[in-house]
Amino acid sequence: PSIFGISAGEVDGDSKSGYECCPLAMLIVFLCTMVLVTGAKESSRFNTAMTILNLSILGFVVLAGLGSGTIHENNLTPVLPHGWQGVGRAAGLVFFSYLGFDM
Repeated sequence: PSIFGISAGEVDGDSKSGYECCPLAMLIVFLCTMVLVTGAKESSRFNTAMTILNLSILGFVVLAGLGSGTIHENNLTPVLPHGWQGVGRAAGLVFFSYLGFDM
């Protein structure tokens, strides 16, 4: 079977071997390479633009969810069931988990 144009070679007696290439993936890799090759300043601008785009999309999704009328107040009532101590414990857990993946 092929997923997004990528074939893992011989599967279920298929005589086809090797990999097929996805043109969209090649284009994305080429564009990212060109951005990186142009220099640090341009890469920084590109990253800033992508961050703004990502935050805009996230904001749109949040606003669309708030405007949909599907949020009910009774689903939001224990906001902090374990209080601020639970928030601190969770923050510590996430911090050390991230630190562990970084090592």
